[in-house]
Amino acid sequence: MKRLSFGLLPLFVTSLAFADPTIHYEAPNGHDYDGLSVKVKVEKMTKQKGYYWANTFIFYEGNHQGYMGIQPRESGSQNLAIFSVFGSGAKSSSPNCNSGADGGSGVSCRVQYEFVPGVNYQLSITQQPNSEAGFNLWRGTITDLDQGKTTTIGEYMTPTSWGKLWRKATFFDEWFPFNAGPKDPAKRDCVPYAKLLTWNPVFIRQGEQTVSSVKGSRITSGQDKCAVEQGAPNVRLTLGSDYHSVETGIFSPSAKQ
Repeated sequence: MKRLSFGLLPLFVTSLAFADPTIHYEAPNGHDYDGLSVKVKVEKMTKQKGYYWANTFIFYEGNHQGYMGIQPRESGSQNLAIFSVFGSGAKSSSPNCNSGADGGSGVSCRVQYEFVPGVNYQLSITQQPNSEAGFNLWRGTITDLDQGKTTTIGEYMTPTSWGKLWRKATFFDEWFPFNAGPKDPAKRDCVPYAKLLTWNPVFIRQGEQTVSSVKGSRITSGQDKCAVEQGAPNVRLTLGSDYHSVETGIFSPSAKQ
């Protein structure tokens, strides 16, 4: 993984060249939040493996970071909801979690979850009561807001020395097959069209909610052969006041279907 510079601290996201667009958020103040939630809705997607739509979060002390998000899978396979953290010292006994994250130290949790276009979902990380001294316990969930049903993705513990959640977060949109593909954009297949709505993250401290606001965005990559042909990124980001439209593959043949 590479890092995006964000404020005073670098922010982990997936490979810089292939995570686009990105949206940076901040709450007004604080580095001791015990929860974070983000609402998302897929409006259109191809049922295939490749996309990862996620939001990062940061444990303030020592800049330990993680993310939570959703990944579609190919027809015949269930989609995924993912909840991960990076750094030595994190651990989990959850059946949905494994040691290690993206080839490094940390914990990665995932659950098969068949999210569908047109439904409102909420991804959340919340601190849970914990009896083990020296650790904070965190739970990752995804909620079908239309049905009111919450599914636990997994739980992990982080050292108390990591602190709680900082006031900054980032949304990223990744087409991860490019991470191991050609470096020349002209040799990369056009990404399939997809459209996602994502809302400003809500930070939580002792039950009090604080809505973040957009502090920056990036739409400078999105490079594939369709982008080369058009002379522009094969993505579109439309920022609103509280939610935002993210479209990828806007020049791809599937965008016309």
